[in-house]
Amino acid sequence: MMHALLAPLLFLASAPQVPSAPLELVASIALPGVAGRIDHLALDEKHARLFVAALENGSLDAVDLAGKQAWKRVEGLREPQGVAYLETRNEIWVAQGAGNVLSVYRGDTLELVQHIALGPDGDNLRIDADTGQVWLGYSSGALCWIDAAQRKALGRARLPAHPEAFALESKGKRVFANVPAERGVCVVDREKQEQIAFWPVESAQANYPLLLLESEKHLFVGCRNPGKLVLLDTDSGKEVLALELSGDVDDLCYDEARGRIYASCGEGKLDVFERKPPANMWKRSAELETRKGARTACFSAARKQLFLAVPKSGEQPAEIRVYAVQQ
Repeated sequence: MMHALLAPLLFLASAPQVPSAPLELVASIALPGVAGRIDHLALDEKHARLFVAALENGSLDAVDLAGKQAWKRVEGLREPQGVAYLETRNEIWVAQGAGNVLSVYRGDTLELVQHIALGPDGDNLRIDADTGQVWLGYSSGALCWIDAAQRKALGRARLPAHPEAFALESKGKRVFANVPAERGVCVVDREKQEQIAFWPVESAQANYPLLLLESEKHLFVGCRNPGKLVLLDTDSGKEVLALELSGDVDDLCYDEARGRIYASCGEGKLDVFERKPPANMWKRSAELETRKGARTACFSAARKQLFLAVPKSGEQPAEIRVYAVQQ
């Protein structure tokens, strides 16, 4: 009789535990009045605000993360694509795909500060943390860097075609830019203001997002055709690894504390990649279901949260989904 009672308990004790998901959905913040494709996001950590480039809606939408609600909106923009927050100036910079302008707004009021005429098809924006300069990819093939205080272009490097995501070295002088039309990465020397190398991506096409892990000499390139996460060595430019990736990837986010990469994919997936023993190589560890078209995201290491832009679909409104990182 004693053995019959203990048997179920022993079975329960020895049952394998199901590992928890690396990300847990903890909030959904509605974006009322936002329709169509949503492009990139920028985060104001200090004031807990998220800025959303609602491309097809023609608006810049600001979200109050503390209150979990939409906060303010700027309307009448022409294809807002790239967005960047300058903490030192409390400014939001927005690149517009049409209209040939880069627009600057106050971070606390969204009041217009200035339109800067640069050229067509303004897309990705990056901030150089060392100089405070704003970098823009635009036109049929150019990178431009701008003095944020004077709001004046300081230089430009020509590229063979339109650049998508790009990354700046913090300890070097190189800039790495995805150029999908050329099926590879253009390497630009900031001092020479010119392209100095081209690294082909051989495993896949349609290379849009990228992620630089400078200290490890790793450049991750997200490709859509087919879905691949390709790792390039930044010393040689050679391909080291190509991993399966869900479709329509548009952003790659790095969680340094946990050694993870989060890839937001418009197929309706959040892919998670982690280093795995024994060789400490990268592997895909999880695929989380989201919603079709949810392809842009940003990550906050301080808040331990990932923010995913989810477009409107039928009766389901556009929203920002907030995921908490799990250990």
